[in-house]
Amino acid sequence: MKIRNGVHPKSGHARPGRSGETNVGFMLWLVAVNLVVFGEMLPGDSPEMHWLGATQIRNQAILFAAYFMLAGIPVFSFRLRAGILTALAMVPLGIALEFIHVHIPGRTYQEADILAETCGVFGGIAFALVARWVNQALERTSRTAARQ
Repeated sequence: MKIRNGVHPKSGHARPGRSGETNVGFMLWLVAVNLVVFGEMLPGDSPEMHWLGATQIRNQAILFAAYFMLAGIPVFSFRLRAGILTALAMVPLGIALEFIHVHIPGRTYQEADILAETCGVFGGIAFALVARWVNQALERTSRTAARQ
């Protein structure tokens, strides 16, 4: 089965690297990773951290949401296997960044943060898998309707 013009003949899905959607998903994920790493490297006395402390939002909720997004974007946007592997790689990234906090003024290592990040990754994977399934079902329905 040959893939022509970057589109798989049976599924109609574009190959990663050849479609605008995949490139947008990859770029969005790269921006998100950079923002999360930048945020995790901020000193505890930075204006951003003071603002964050004033918002009444728990640090773990923010970390859960950030890693949910870091895992969900690749699972939804990349080829399935590559997306899941990329998403799972966010767990060691979060752990490494947490250990680096020991060397950042005003920041500390917290196991609760690692738990929130890991739960965010697995939540993002689960949500994106469901979203992929719904998206594929809608595409099949619309193709069937277009043929009739």
